[in-house]
Formats: sequence, structure tokens, C-alpha cells
Amino acid sequence: MGLSVYASRDHAVQCAQQYPRIGNKIARLSLPPMSGKILETDGGFDSHNTWWKTQEFDPLSAALVVAIL
Repeated sequence: MGLSVYASRDHAVQCAQQYPRIGNKIARLSLPPMSGKILETDGGFDSHNTWWKTQEFDPLSAALVVAIL
């Protein structure tokens, strides 16, 4: 299962506003190579990507909340 991530903060905010059930926080992640695979995918915004994290990687250790809607 992949997770939608955005290269653009503005696109992440727009998506969160469009789908409020996903939550109200926008976080910036620093994804090292051992965090998994990421691929540009079509998700309604140009900066949409899908990220498949490795089982070992803890995304909370790499996350910094940058916006609360």
C-alpha cells in the first residue's frame, strides 16, 4: 500500500482541505534512501507522489509539522 505525498506544500494543503477526513496536519518529511520507494504519480496535482515505506522506517522520526488547518 502506498501513501500519497506532495512535493509542494501548497498542494498538500489543497488536498487536505479537499479531503478533511485525512486529517488537519501537514508535515514535512526527510526521506533517506532506506525509507522506501517514491514515484511521481497522477493524483490531481502536479507534485503528487506515491511513497511505499519500508517496514523498518519510522516516519515520525523524520516528520516535522509545518501547518495545522
